[in-house]
Amino acid sequence: MPFRPFILLNRLLVVKNGKVVYDENFHQGVNIIRGKNSSGKSTIADFIFYALGGDLNRWKTEAQSCDFVFAEVNLSGNIFTLKRVVRDSARAGMDILASPLDIAINSDATSWLRYPYQAA
Repeated sequence: MPFRPFILLNRLLVVKNGKVVYDENFHQGVNIIRGKNSSGKSTIADFIFYALGGDLNRWKTEAQSCDFVFAEVNLSGNIFTLKRVVRDSARAGMDILASPLDIAINSDATSWLRYPYQAA
């Protein structure tokens, strides 16, 4: 039987000054981010890209003021939480914890595994 790896974004959470400023649950299939012009749709897309490991170093002003982005993901049937510091310099590392976001967000720093950024 062939192995068919997959990644699904379950939830995205953005934190600023210790407070949640965005928290969205996603579902399997197509998820549509909609809103009026300049309401933050592309900023959310930037956070998704960055949370999943993308190298982003040109944040919009509002996004740059945030501290962390968390993504709960399903990786081939296993739930992990990814955490990245929002910063304006390229190649920020990623912290990973093998647990759902609700547990991960309250876990101490020693529980997380740190992975430096490496370009392929």
